[in-house]
Formats: sequence, C-alpha cells, structure tokens
Amino acid sequence: DSRLLLRTRNKSALLRPHTHYHLTKPSNMSSNLSRSYRQPGWFQGAPLTKVVTISTAVFFVILKNGLTDLIALDLQDLVEHLELYRLLTYPLTFSTIGELIMGMAVYVPLLKRFEREMGTRKFAAFSLKSLLLATIINCFFLSDQYLATGPYPIIGTLFYLYNRFTPRLYPKSLSILGFDFSEKAVHHLFAVQLICSQGVYSLIPFVAGYISGFLSSSTITPYGKWSPDIPQFVFRFAHKVGKATGLENLSHAPTYVTSIQRARPGVQRNGDGRGDRNTAPANVQPQYQPMPTADPPSPEAIEQLTAMGFDRDASVRALRNADNNVEHAAHRLLSEN
Repeated sequence: DSRLLLRTRNKSALLRPHTHYHLTKPSNMSSNLSRSYRQPGWFQGAPLTKVVTISTAVFFVILKNGLTDLIALDLQDLVEHLELYRLLTYPLTFSTIGELIMGMAVYVPLLKRFEREMGTRKFAAFSLKSLLLATIINCFFLSDQYLATGPYPIIGTLFYLYNRFTPRLYPKSLSILGFDFSEKAVHHLFAVQLICSQGVYSLIPFVAGYISGFLSSSTITPYGKWSPDIPQFVFRFAHKVGKATGLENLSHAPTYVTSIQRARPGVQRNGDGRGDRNTAPANVQPQYQPMPTADPPSPEAIEQLTAMGFDRDASVRALRNADNNVEHAAHRLLSEN
C-alpha cells in the first residue's frame, strides 16, 4: 500500500507542471494577439487635430463668462486702440457653450479627415495660409460690433474642401416626411445651426473662410499657386514637444489612409506627417501593427460604388485596399481618376 501511494504521488508531481503550462499558454497567446492587432485611436494620424481640440476647450474655460470680448475682432479696438493682437487671437475658441458643442461636432471630424489626407505639416501650412487670407477679408467687414470668436474661418475652409473633394456616398442616409437626405446634408444641417448662432457676425467669418479655401486651393489664382511651408526650426521644436508629450505616436495615419496616399501618383507620406515625393525613411516604424485582413467586399458596397459610375473591378480592388470602407474606397477611386 505504501509503494502504491508513493507511485501515485510521483505521477501527480510529474503531471502538475504540464497541466499548468496548458492552462496559461492560451491566455498569453490571446494577450499577445490583442497587443499585435491594437486598433488605432480616434486621433491616429491627426496630432494637430488633437492639439486644436484640447486648446479650444481650454481657452473656452479660461475665457468664459464674457471674457471672449478681449480677443474678438471689432473696428474700434483694432484701429483706434491698435490692439493688433486680436488678429491672432480671435480664432482661439467659441464664446458660448452651445457654439462649443456644436462647433466641435462639426469642426473636429473635418479637421481630422483632411489632416490625415494631406499630412500634418502640409495641412498646417495650408490652414495658416487660408486663415491669413480669411483674416484680411474679415477686416473689410469690421464694425463697432464684435465678430464671433472661434475657428469660423477654418470651418469655412474645411467646408469648401468637404464640398469640393468629398463625394456623397449615401443619398438616403436619413428620411424625414418622405424626403431623403444624404450624410452630407446632415452634416450641413449642423453647420447651418452653428454659423447662424450669432447671425451675420458668425456668418461673415465663415463665408470669409469659405472664399479663402477656394482661393487658397485654386491652381488658377496666384495665391493658390503659392505653397508655403512650416519653417524647419518651428517643425523641429514641434517635433520635440510632440515627442515629450506622446503626440509623436499619432503621426502615423491608419492603413486605409496611407493606401489612399500611395494611390496618388508620385506622392508618399513621410513619417513627419508631410506629403512628399520621396518614400518614407526606413527608420520610421509605425507604433501599431497593421489591422487584420478584411473580409471580401460585400455586394451592397460594390453596388454603391458602381452606382456612382465606377468600374466594378476597380470598385472591388479599391474596397479591398480600403478595408471595405465605402467612403475611403470612393476617395481612392477619385484620386486614381
């Protein structure tokens, strides 16, 4: 009996490590897979958008309770008192909580979209170029009343780009009383509520930004042909700040955006977020792994693209390269054409 008991204990001791190994290995594998296929964040590829979003909210908290009059544009303070700093400060933030909420809902998604498409450095230079012209246009409409504070000129510029380069993908996204509205119409509805929040005083900077967006992106006007760039010392300083604050991890766009960038002839996206004609440096590595391979395109998605006039084979290929995202596949097809 004692020998049988000893053999039983020895067998239990030999089997115990193997049992522990089989129980712990699947959990380690699942955690490794979850780390390998980490989904990109909402601000991925748009560090400037994150900075603008946070700064707009912070300045609203600092300047609430009527203090936005200290940064608003008006004729008397600008000409008689020579408070020229207002030319730089008026787009910092909105003056009311309603404008802030509605403005963020309209402003931030468009800001992120075009920063991803153009690259952070190029988009920052274009935004400053458009804001400069919009500020000059605003000066022609100054009066004794303050113009609305906030990034209305940039919103106007973004809406010009949105109307000019973004196709309508879902003509029946919303139906009200028998009338069908696309997803762009819904976006425009929120924008109308925002730009009419202060009447003509919020409409003027928005229209100035819309006109500026047209003139800044036109290839006909001399101002549109001007291509400014962020100075190298400014970019280096911003790069150091981004590295210290963790914003550098957001500089790499998601895979479906970089595939659109590669589709444009002769243009590649640099690790510094700038559109360039050279390939990305070999030492720049993305901070996350590519997403898993998407499923084959659905017949509904293919039908949506073919209904827009695209070839079926090209639509299937674009959907595969865009992770079955109809909107980004349409952007890719438009860039190829």
